[in-house]
Amino acid sequence: ADTMECNMCNGTGYIPENICKPCSGTGRYYGETEIAVQIPKGISEGNYITINSMGEAGIRGGKPGDLLIFIEDKGDERFIRKGYDLETELTISMIDAVLGRSCDITDLTGDILTFTVKPGTQPETLYRISEKGLPCYKQDKNGDLFVHIHVEIPIDLTGNASELFYEFAKEFTNTKDDNNSNRIGKYYIVKFKPEEKANS
Repeated sequence: ADTMECNMCNGTGYIPENICKPCSGTGRYYGETEIAVQIPKGISEGNYITINSMGEAGIRGGKPGDLLIFIEDKGDERFIRKGYDLETELTISMIDAVLGRSCDITDLTGDILTFTVKPGTQPETLYRISEKGLPCYKQDKNGDLFVHIHVEIPIDLTGNASELFYEFAKEFTNTKDDNNSNRIGKYYIVKFKPEEKANS
C-alpha cells in the first residue's frame, strides 16, 4: 500500500476553519527582508558569513534555517592581491632611477604615502611599505604594500640630448674601468683596443 500526505490538512490531522490567505494554511509565505551585515576585515574570497535563523522558515513552526553569505572579491585594478599583501606599479623616469627622488603612491584607503626611490634603482625593483596592505583576518596587523618600479627609457632624443648621453657614457666608462669593460645597471660597455676590434 502506498502512503501519501493528505493534501487537505497537509499531514496535520485537522483542517482549519479559516485558512490564512498569505500562507494558504502552510504557516509560511515568501517575502524579502533587508538586513545589515558586518563584513569582517581581511576576509578573503571563498569564505562565507553565517547569519543565524535568517534562512527559510521551518515547517509548521519548526526552527528556521541560516543564511549563508559567500564572499566574492571584486578586486581593484590598481592593486594585485597576494594574500594580505598588495602590489601596485609605478613608472619613473630614467633620471629619477639614477639620481633618486621622493614618490607619492595612493594606498587602498585613498591615503597618500610618500617613499624614497634610492639612487641607482634598477628596473623591476620592488619597494616594500610595511603595514599598508590588507588587514589580516582575526589578527591585529596588516600585510605590506609592494611598489613595483618600472623605468621609462627616453626615445626620439634630440641631437643635443643624444650627445649628452654619449658624454655621460664616456665619463662613466673612464671612472669605472674594470678589466676592459664597465657595467651600467645589468649591462656592460666593452672597450676594444684598435688591434682587438679588427679581430673581433
